[in-house]
Order: sequence, then structure tokens, then C-alpha cells
Amino acid sequence: MSTEQTTLVPVTLDRLATSLDVAVGDELVIRGAFRSTLDGSIVDASATLDGPPGADTGGILDLEGGGLHVVSRDLGRHEVRVVVQEIAPACAKAGVVPPCLALRLLPQAQSRLLTMADWKASLGGGLTVAVPLPIVPPAPIVRAVPYAAIVMFFGAIVFAIVATRTFVRRRAASPQGRLLALLRRLEKKIAKAEPALVVTLLPTLAAANEAVSARRIDASSPQGARIVATLGRIEGRLDEATQRTREGRERAVADELVREMEVAVRAAEEVMAM
Repeated sequence: MSTEQTTLVPVTLDRLATSLDVAVGDELVIRGAFRSTLDGSIVDASATLDGPPGADTGGILDLEGGGLHVVSRDLGRHEVRVVVQEIAPACAKAGVVPPCLALRLLPQAQSRLLTMADWKASLGGGLTVAVPLPIVPPAPIVRAVPYAAIVMFFGAIVFAIVATRTFVRRRAASPQGRLLALLRRLEKKIAKAEPALVVTLLPTLAAANEAVSARRIDASSPQGARIVATLGRIEGRLDEATQRTREGRERAVADELVREMEVAVRAAEEVMAM
């Protein structure tokens, strides 16, 4: 692919899976790498270099799971060439449209006994995906347009914008929209939880996200209400666990400061007593 025919899409670590606007058979090039400030690991799209013993050796992306078949890779240049394929189980599991950039933060964090949030926070650098630009048809010949047609044209645009915003607001306020918002909120909170909670809750949350996105669960039905109530209880427990963890860390910092101050006071008293 020449640079004139492609555009660069950055790989974001904010979501576990991000859809790509490409077609089956398209060839993409993923370049770059992340470096961890915790253990010096260099992680590109398909492999981890210079990692500590026992650390995950895979890349930051689940390429095959995201519907991206590896054609070639250059570890020295941190460049991976992939072809888009139809099968993308990781996208379906995450509830996003395939193909997608599916992150492997969880297994990498677990192999280092870290939370996903701590592992993600340690990564500096970045990856970009070179994707094909859509073919733009030739611009039509511009002819003089009557004033009334111009007014109608812009009026149609304004109407479309207002209708779209109204639809988005209504969808967000609907039971289905509120349930999807709850799932997204839980996804962010679980990413910051302890590894044990992540391993237990993340697969269940992914299954719920897939069921709701596929509309196999009607959020306005009694069964949907059960799902909402259960997710609400999970969110409450996550908030409690997060609060306990925060309080424990603050208590540890306060204990250390108190010990240091007590040592300083005793030292000052000994100097004054001389």
C-alpha cells in the first residue's frame, strides 16, 4: 500500500476493542510499540521483547481474534502486515462490529501479577494502523442552482441533524440505552479492579454486552430488569472494593508518614537533650 492510498489510525488503550472501518481482504500495516516503565518490556502488535521471566510474550493485540490474519512481521522495525478476514471472535465477544483492534491487556497484566489499570498506565509509546482510504468518486460538474433549491438543501441538512440528535437522545434515554451505558461504565470500573475480580467478572460482562448488543435481551422486559438489578449490585460491590483499596493505600501512606515524623521528633529531642 502506498502512503497516498492510506490513512493512519492510532491504537487506543482506552477500550478493550475498537472497530475498524475496513473490508474483508484489505491489507493493513501496524507499526510501532509500547514500552513499560515497570519492567522495560517492549510490546508491539504481535510480540513482547525484553520482558521479564514468566511474562506474557504475545503482542498488545489479539490479531486473529480481531479478524486480522498475520501475513508478515518485522520484529526489529515493529511492523506487522495483516489481511482482514471474516471470522473475528474477539470482536463478537466484546460486542463491537468486526474487524476490530482487540487488546490483550488482561493476560499481559495477569502474567505480571498487576491490574490492567496499573499495566496500562505503565505503557508509553504507541501503535498506528495504516488503513486504505475509501475510493472517492469524481466530483460532479457544478451547475448554477436556483436560490430556492439552495434553501431547501440546507433546510434538509438542518432537519437531518436535528432528527439525528433527537434519535440519539431518545436512544440513550431508552431502557436499552441505559443498560448499554451501565455496561460501558462497569467495563471501565472492572479495568481498575484487582486481578481476581477482573478474571471473575470480565467474561460475564462481555457475555452480557454481547447479548444486549445482539438484542437477545430486551432491557424493558422483566428479564432485562433482572439484568439491570444484578449489574447494579455488581457496580455497588466494585465501588465498595475500590473504596476499601483506596482507604487501605491512604492508611499505609499515613502510617509511613507518622513513623517518619515520630523518628524525626525523637531525633530532635535527643539533639536538644545534649
